[in-house]
Amino acid sequence: MKTFVLAEKPSQARDFYLPLLQKISGEKLVKKGNYYESQTYYLSWFFGHLMRTLEPVEYDAKYKNWSMDDLPIMPEPIQYCYRDNDIKIHGELLLNLCRQSDLIVCATDPDREGEGIFRAFYDYHKINKPVKRLWAVSLNDEDLFNAWNNMKSGVEYD
Repeated sequence: MKTFVLAEKPSQARDFYLPLLQKISGEKLVKKGNYYESQTYYLSWFFGHLMRTLEPVEYDAKYKNWSMDDLPIMPEPIQYCYRDNDIKIHGELLLNLCRQSDLIVCATDPDREGEGIFRAFYDYHKINKPVKRLWAVSLNDEDLFNAWNNMKSGVEYD
């Protein structure tokens, strides 16, 4: 079984989650490009927002020259795409790691934005893997360890 821990930023993964995983598992995680790997874990990160919402004209060409009568534009459902091609390459790496994992740990910031960054990616790719939420309000060693031991299912944050 392989667990994929997904942080919000590279520094967060490197400075906090890498030492945590090595301590918990007793395994050395080896850097392989934009992720780390051990026998039990993958660790990688977003670069903040990988995804963006589509612009109105991407939903319908009529919005190329829209008027006040068109407002508010409320697409249902809201659709996402990658911010740019370089980000898409990283997103494809993350998707591949998700596919190779049995469990995904959402370790983004413990707020609405962090949750949104993860969910936009997860939903966009229609990933169907179990998720646990690491809700760490502090990144000191003791709080991280406690957060790790008290993770809840991602569905509790729906």
